[in-house]
Amino acid sequence: METWNEKHSPKKIAEIAGNENVKEETILWIRDVSKGKTKPLMLFGPTGSGKTALTKAIAEEKNWSLVEFSAHDFYDESKVKNALSSATQKGLFGTNLTVIDNISEETEGKIITKIAEVTRKATEPLILVLDNPWTQKFIGLRLGCKMVEFKKINSADVKTTLKNISEEEGVELKAESFSGDLRSEINNLQAGVSTDNRDRTVVVFDAVRKIFNSNLSESLKAVDGSGLDLDFFIKWVDENIPVEYEDKKEVAEAYDWLSKGDVFNGNKSRGLTLYYKIVSIGGVNASKKTNYRKFVKYSFPEVIRRLSESKKRREAVKKISSEVAARFHCSTNYAKTSIIPYLQPIEEFKKTFNIQSIESL
Repeated sequence: METWNEKHSPKKIAEIAGNENVKEETILWIRDVSKGKTKPLMLFGPTGSGKTALTKAIAEEKNWSLVEFSAHDFYDESKVKNALSSATQKGLFGTNLTVIDNISEETEGKIITKIAEVTRKATEPLILVLDNPWTQKFIGLRLGCKMVEFKKINSADVKTTLKNISEEEGVELKAESFSGDLRSEINNLQAGVSTDNRDRTVVVFDAVRKIFNSNLSESLKAVDGSGLDLDFFIKWVDENIPVEYEDKKEVAEAYDWLSKGDVFNGNKSRGLTLYYKIVSIGGVNASKKTNYRKFVKYSFPEVIRRLSESKKRREAVKKISSEVAARFHCSTNYAKTSIIPYLQPIEEFKKTFNIQSIESL
């Protein structure tokens, strides 16, 4: 099932909610690109403000091939080469728009160095997406890019967007107050008209069970019926293969098919999502040679759990650093790296923030 964030994503730059200055700067950047000036664009600002949505709208409006990478991809040398190739060569179907997303303060220096190399060599349109570029480690990226800042979307613009979506979907917009995280608010709107969390978990468990214990046709239907996007669903499958399959050859074959399917995952913007689903889900389904008579308790994907915990920890550290910075009249980064380490042993500090230490979060 398609998420409403995907279904109602802007198809034109003008459809991006709020941030009028961003849209103006983006149009100027596109004009520069058309004149042969290929300085990469750096989009930064708070989560849910429309940065990724803008990259997709640019590709849609200009009819450019969108080639997406995450900072995590740069641990894989083959994907580094792919990014370099995409950013320096004309695509088979015209202009490539290369996007590198998920660059954060947690990104290692060696990965930033690789991203900087792609940035430096780019001759085709390239966009970097991150939340906060104002740390020392990003100085090289900042100097090489045209920087455009997103602000948190005001509640009026969020409400207008949600109202349009609710009218198209034929549902009632019940909430009256909204955060500036539009992506989250759209998810909340969709969740409000879906089954409750308990029922949704049961649906997902049943869908995963069908992948492992039914035919190909039923397996593919189960993916659509789960209500999860394909990437998330495949993480469920990935997590539970060793729990379901007992034969080592079946396990190895199933993971081999997931690996093959992931090749198409990097080319979803070129219309290969169906191949991604068929190769991954169909391959896992076909890998099982024995029907085991047993009950299996499936597990939530550990990688998602860890990312969620990591995000909560980063947010907690950021909040503490901000409060310390305000008291010491310094930057949050300086507070985190140069002041908090000396405050951690102090009981009053621990009591104030209700923690044992920053590491304990």
